[in-house]
Amino acid sequence: MCPRRHRNLILLLVFLTISIQLTLAQNRPIIVIIPIRSLGGIADIEANTLTDLLETGLVKSEMFQVVEKSELAEVLAAQEYTLKEYTDENFAIEVGKLITAEQIVLGRVSKIGTKYFLTAKIIDVATGKTLKADKIEAETIELLATQTEILGLRLAGFSPSQTNVLEHVRKYGELLITTEPDNAEIYVNGLFKGKSPLLVERIPWGNIHIEAKAENMYGFKEIMLMQADLLKLKITLNQRLGRLFIRSGEQGLLVILDDEILGFIGEGLFPDLPEGDHNLVLSGNGLYSQSKITIRPEETTIVDAELLEVGSLHYDIPDGASGLITGEDFEKKIQAMGVFDNVPVGSYRFLVEHPDFHVFEKSINVYRGRITKISPVLVPTREYQHELDQQELEKKISELLLRRNNLEADFLEAQIKHKKVVTAGLVFFGIGGTFALGTGTLFILNLTAPDEDRRQLYRRLGISCSIAAALNTIIGTIFVLEKPDLETLQEDIRDVETRIEALRKKR
Repeated sequence: MCPRRHRNLILLLVFLTISIQLTLAQNRPIIVIIPIRSLGGIADIEANTLTDLLETGLVKSEMFQVVEKSELAEVLAAQEYTLKEYTDENFAIEVGKLITAEQIVLGRVSKIGTKYFLTAKIIDVATGKTLKADKIEAETIELLATQTEILGLRLAGFSPSQTNVLEHVRKYGELLITTEPDNAEIYVNGLFKGKSPLLVERIPWGNIHIEAKAENMYGFKEIMLMQADLLKLKITLNQRLGRLFIRSGEQGLLVILDDEILGFIGEGLFPDLPEGDHNLVLSGNGLYSQSKITIRPEETTIVDAELLEVGSLHYDIPDGASGLITGEDFEKKIQAMGVFDNVPVGSYRFLVEHPDFHVFEKSINVYRGRITKISPVLVPTREYQHELDQQELEKKISELLLRRNNLEADFLEAQIKHKKVVTAGLVFFGIGGTFALGTGTLFILNLTAPDEDRRQLYRRLGISCSIAAALNTIIGTIFVLEKPDLETLQEDIRDVETRIEALRKKR
């Protein structure tokens, strides 16, 4: 074979090797190792050596893309941070986000008595959840160092038997894991891998412990992996139940687990509770407790109730105002109206602010089993008080203008009515005069009538006409003499106008 063909073949093999490595690297999570923190008088140089050894174990596992220490230092230097600032878990998660790592490794080395201990854990950056934790111990720091590389392998998911035989490190298999039901969280040797159905690549040979978790259901399988071919597994999840017992000197407290009422303290054991982490609340008689508990299958979880004396806060503040209630381990912002239950007994500072009012501040007390009501009356600022006075002034002027208009309408209506009444009176006078004229005519006819029958008829008609004339005259007189109280209305109008003018001068 000619030298050129040799070179081409070598280049092809190198290219294929690099491609395979890049493909494998893409399936591995990016992980950053935070320098191990030294406690108990252990020198920093010893802690740094342990960090390097732990990193070596993780790199050898080939389960991660490990961020180099120099790269980490460069990123932090650009942000004016140092590695020592990131020994705290929350800070470590932030640095993981800063360099776009998916997972971080935190470790601590300490000495207790005559023994040295090294603890380490892997934390998911996105959720802050601990994915894997392990520890080693030794009589000397030197012996501890000999085990640190193996600790890194164990964190990567290798079993203790596998890490003792390092030739197994580069032997892997594949698992296709399905569950009933689907969408369960899958853990391989304690390390979270994803949700089912799931293909897990590069599983180290040896004893493999696989767990599947979904809400309150659980399943697992133990296998011995000794093949490179794909192995298919199905795990059926079942609900596992435990029990709860609460110890407390108080009786009759309501027991609430994950918003579901279980009963009261003193009723004995609470059985058949689903496995897992739960939120436990005890409440009643002015006492309250909230805590996280873990129910384990086929076990009784015993809780010693630590109760707080509590009361309630009812508040009602003006619209547009904002308030703040603060006390020891208590701070709540408030608006409008509302209620805070289970507030620890004690003194609190109550503050209300509004752009148009002076700040209201008061010390309040919460008592066991009692309701404390807060309904402050705010004092307007000088500028806002002037604005309120002007608004009130304009309101009074508007009311007086409306009253004046009503009085003027009443006055006009009274005038029109009076004219109509006088006209009606004159009409009745006219009718009465007509009847009087008829009476006189009938009287003359009575005197000149030729016979007695006609004289009687004229007399009767004359009497009727005279009565009608009298009635019309009386009615006409009443109408003409009736006068509305126009002067009083005019006086009221003048009084209203005087008051309007006085208010307008105050503008």
